[in-house]
Amino acid sequence: MSDRALTRLAPGDVPKNRTWELSVIWESELGQIAEWLREKANASFGRMQSIDGATKAGEGLSEEILARFGADAPAMDPEILDKAAKGVLGREAPSAKLITAANILKWTAFCSETLLFIVLQIMGFGNPILILLGVLLGLSGYAAGYGVGVILVGYENGEGLKSVKGWLYAIFGGAGTVLISWLRSRGAEDGQIAAVIIPIILALSIALFEAMDITLSAKYDFLKDQMYKAQVWFSIEQHKKNYETGLWRTIYEREVQSFERKHHEAIQDKGPKRVQI
Repeated sequence: MSDRALTRLAPGDVPKNRTWELSVIWESELGQIAEWLREKANASFGRMQSIDGATKAGEGLSEEILARFGADAPAMDPEILDKAAKGVLGREAPSAKLITAANILKWTAFCSETLLFIVLQIMGFGNPILILLGVLLGLSGYAAGYGVGVILVGYENGEGLKSVKGWLYAIFGGAGTVLISWLRSRGAEDGQIAAVIIPIILALSIALFEAMDITLSAKYDFLKDQMYKAQVWFSIEQHKKNYETGLWRTIYEREVQSFERKHHEAIQDKGPKRVQI
């Protein structure tokens, strides 16, 4: 393990099953440091073959660890750290399964929309342009849902209902849904009313699930980011405590002594051995 192996977990590298555990980054770094100190001790003793020399060579390693893991502390938010420690952030976060379900349902509705118009065209209820209308209707529902989702996310972030992007998507998506539905309904006979209503319901379903996906994902990502900051703060505090108590120095010296003992056992005289030819 090289010096470069002393790396902090990036947000995307935190194990999914430990996303909401406060100590996950600290435990990862603790394991890295223990192995790093062991290899440093092995290299120092192997080069000097002296406990005193190897011990002296380890001076400054604790400072190096602190500089790598404990000196880059961002401004800490005690309230966020407290919520992370008590598991509040994890409880407030939407379920990842719920977000996945909303995404699956959205695309299922979209594909069903398109497939329905393909079936209607095959059954003779229109020309091939009908399929294009189905795709456009699905896209209109998607755009409307995206716009609503962006507006809601902005509102949750304290920006009010001022998202120009959100309103543009919502207006154009909603207008597209109404216009295409009106074009589809023109000249429809009584027996075709269901063929008009069902696509509208699917378009509204696409909009609903897209809005859910946007808002739930945004909340999940925000809380996950807050949790990662808390995990980093917690890890930095642990590094500072270990530096002050001399833990890293103690681990290094213990490893040097261990390698000295192994070296002594390996070279000590075991007595003459008879070699048979």
